[in-house]
Amino acid sequence: MRKEVVVFLFSLYSRGGLEKVTNVLASELVNRGYKVVYAIDRLDGPHEVLPERVEVRVFAEYLPPSRRRTLTFVRSWMRSRSKLLELKSCYPNAVYVSVSSLYSAWVAISANARPLFLWLHGSVEEVFVSSRKWIVNKKLFLRVDRLVALSESMRKEISNFLGEKVLRKTLVISNPATTDVRESLYSPGSNRFAYVGRLDKTQKKVYRIIRAFGMIERHDWELIIVGDGPEKENLYDLAQSLGINERIIWAGWQSDPWKYVKDNFGGVEALLLTSDYEGFPAVLVEAMANGIPCVAVDCPTGPSDIIQHGVNGVLIPFTSDEQIIKDVSDVLKEFLEGKLAFDQDKIKASVADHDPSAVVQKWIELIEGYS
Repeated sequence: MRKEVVVFLFSLYSRGGLEKVTNVLASELVNRGYKVVYAIDRLDGPHEVLPERVEVRVFAEYLPPSRRRTLTFVRSWMRSRSKLLELKSCYPNAVYVSVSSLYSAWVAISANARPLFLWLHGSVEEVFVSSRKWIVNKKLFLRVDRLVALSESMRKEISNFLGEKVLRKTLVISNPATTDVRESLYSPGSNRFAYVGRLDKTQKKVYRIIRAFGMIERHDWELIIVGDGPEKENLYDLAQSLGINERIIWAGWQSDPWKYVKDNFGGVEALLLTSDYEGFPAVLVEAMANGIPCVAVDCPTGPSDIIQHGVNGVLIPFTSDEQIIKDVSDVLKEFLEGKLAFDQDKIKASVADHDPSAVVQKWIELIEGYS
């Protein structure tokens, strides 16, 4: 019997790439006749617009780790479980997809909500294995029915840390593109570059980009920073101290960053990403779908699965902090000197596999496999 209901489980629903790709996938499934339900434990402040024709249930029981005490946590857990059991009784033939949420996956297991797929959006090594809870959460990877990894490099991490048993039930499905494709946003010779994403120090390391520009003597360039986050003030101060703040456009968060770039600047020479780790950086696919080459640090995981060095961008070796900054600066100088140029048609063709219709078909094969 065909599974007509897909339940996406979120610990929290906020504003970011994870929510965007889930919304694209959910909409594609709805268009193909599936019933889709979002089971959200917490709507976190400003968040992505919830997709049309998707049923949304907000449990409002999730407690962030900072607020957890034994008794209150147990109570919130049990209330979440009770609400999931109620949902399960409404849709007895559903499949459940935990959207990179170990908390929601554990709640689903306690409610025997099966089949259960764990859809990973972060480096297993950097996000999960490094956590002090790994000794417990490792058991979760063994108990879910299938794992969905976003790239072959993520699948390799799963093999390294969880072994053959878990590897056999791991499927690689890349994320769908989440952007409307413009005619072209590649603007060679414009000396204009962009960063799109969260401004934090722990993962994204945007200060590396600013410091790389600070090493360039010529000041005939522009950097557009589209995004917001806790590190914004420190990044602003860093740019001021380096004397380059007048070359930076602080655009803040934009619901459609590529439309913002198109309408205000016409295009850019490259997108920059200097993270310490990723899962599958959708921003690279979005940029390439619009013809923009990408310069990214070859961190775990994702950039090396997307960037074809010299074809659609440049991979920077994942070395020391100072070396990464120097390498990024050297690549920027090559752009500014006209030594780096790309074929935008080849760039767009390199991400054709991320077309939503192609990606959703792989998900449908997974879902139907549990009929």
